[in-house]
Amino acid sequence: MNRTVATEDGFCPDCGAILPLPVDSEQAHITCICKSKISCSTFDKMVVARGEILFNEIRRKKKKKSNVTEGMMGPTLERLCGHCGHNQMTYKTQQTRSADEGMTIFYYCLKCGQLEKEDS
Repeated sequence: MNRTVATEDGFCPDCGAILPLPVDSEQAHITCICKSKISCSTFDKMVVARGEILFNEIRRKKKKKSNVTEGMMGPTLERLCGHCGHNQMTYKTQQTRSADEGMTIFYYCLKCGQLEKEDS
């Protein structure tokens, strides 16, 4: 198309593509990828802002809990710890494999904080 169209938001009114900004003040028209011509006077009062979004920014590390208290919430049962021999552990269950397989049980020793995993 070789017709002159107007836009107010920086998008081509025919195809919706983002329009490039005029290169210099002498430029009369901008040609979109769909071949539509847009008058550069449309961009006269447009405010252009630039910003940065930081992905993967470094976050401050939170103070880590000790191994003995980390993850030790749940019911208590009598189970012998393979690490220290203590006979009380707490546990939690979690679905870590596909839905047609059993739950995974995580046991935590109340004395030394050792983690034991059992796939049921």
